[in-house]
Amino acid sequence: LDEFVVEAKLKKSRTEMELAAKEAAARAAFAAFDADGSGTLSVEELVGVFTRPGGGQPVDEAEARAFVAKHDRNGDGELDLDEFVVAMVRPAEAEAAICSAALEAAAAAVREAPIEAFLRPNEGYWKRLDGAVLDPALRVDEALGGSPVRLVDSRFLIELAESGGRLRRRQDLPEEAFVRPEALRRLPPTGDSGLHMRIISISHPWQQPDNPDPKGINLRLLARALRTLTGLGSSCLPWAVFIDFLSCPQKGPNGEDRSEAEAELFKRALADMMAWYAHPKLLTLKLTQLPPNYPAGFAFPAGMTPNTAGYFERGWCFCESSVSNMCKFSSFVLDLGKLSPETRGGGPERRDALIKECAAKREPPLLPADFRAALAKKSFTSKKADEGTVAGLYEATFRKEMGAATEFWYSDLQWGDAEVIQLCKVLASGALDKLESLYLSDNQIGDKGARALAKVLDDGALPKLDGLYLGDNKLSAAGKTAIKKACEKRSIGVNVQEGY
Repeated sequence: LDEFVVEAKLKKSRTEMELAAKEAAARAAFAAFDADGSGTLSVEELVGVFTRPGGGQPVDEAEARAFVAKHDRNGDGELDLDEFVVAMVRPAEAEAAICSAALEAAAAAVREAPIEAFLRPNEGYWKRLDGAVLDPALRVDEALGGSPVRLVDSRFLIELAESGGRLRRRQDLPEEAFVRPEALRRLPPTGDSGLHMRIISISHPWQQPDNPDPKGINLRLLARALRTLTGLGSSCLPWAVFIDFLSCPQKGPNGEDRSEAEAELFKRALADMMAWYAHPKLLTLKLTQLPPNYPAGFAFPAGMTPNTAGYFERGWCFCESSVSNMCKFSSFVLDLGKLSPETRGGGPERRDALIKECAAKREPPLLPADFRAALAKKSFTSKKADEGTVAGLYEATFRKEMGAATEFWYSDLQWGDAEVIQLCKVLASGALDKLESLYLSDNQIGDKGARALAKVLDDGALPKLDGLYLGDNKLSAAGKTAIKKACEKRSIGVNVQEGY
């Protein structure tokens, strides 16, 4: 026993000596990096001198900014001596402390401005904008202790990112993170004349099996976009955000199975998952970039091959992107991978700049058979388990959305003849028996596209169509004549004017 006690004391002494040596080295490094002698380290002071773990190359500006954001506990945008020493000597402890403090800061930000102050007196807009189709996923099942889907308050996500936090699974979030269904239904709409609901759906490639964004890279990008879209300050109207990891019940951090209740709720959420992306009155934000040098620095279970495919080559992302493209207005699908560092802040001008800068590449909808063929070439972490599920979700969503659509807004998408010819396959399929208006203005459509559209109409497709808008395209006089004749035969209003 005495020998054991002596050995334990020696081990503790060696550990303390090692920590003291590391702390002394960290203090010396801090003094060397603090070029202006201010007592804090800025991002600029770290760039080019602070090296990557393991004595690698000096960090670039993005990495330095991420390091500061991660360890800046007081939120001043720089690292003081204590913050730097903790980050270098006890990184695991620092990470846990930072994440815990960030969760509390995010919860406090929501508590400071209760959502009730922003709500309308009734659910009129929710009903008008077809929010009822989302109700089943939001409805609480008392027997299961929750709802299939919970939406997250945008203010919580912004504060979480700016406090250096990380995404946490739904089960590990405080109650303040979520927007209650009864509050969601009374949030005022946004856009011209209440054009869409104040709900944002996030489509993103997962970076690890246990966490889609373990380093907070996409969270910081998302928070910057949310700041711009929603405005600055706690008095700005909150948005509700669907992001799968936070909105649906997840497995445990080490892959533990969901409880029976969680599994049933997840099953229900998955069954109509694509509704959050396909709904024409919801905004979709795509996070299309993977971190630099991915998957280096990320953790994967033994025997698992990381999925290094990009956003557009991943099966789940391909499906989310495809259904987002089906029926939405042209500015309702944004690609945050295009967002430049200079685009930040709030106000209408900044929002307009972000929307213009991040206009997503939109492909025409695919017939389910064509989607399956394309999906077969996409990448999955578990292709055998997921490919059939994803194909089924797309087909169910296609039938539902196409069968209900009364108008398509495909203006200003830089579409040419190839895209219109692809669209015509869907138009001719008989799936759009309720479509009344088709907007294709401000594109690059030429005579081939016009002839394809004319043939669809001549063949009797789109029985309810009463308006076709093709202004500001690349049609010749012959192309305009062809589409006008096809529309006149069926008394369909048509516009092919320039400057429309």
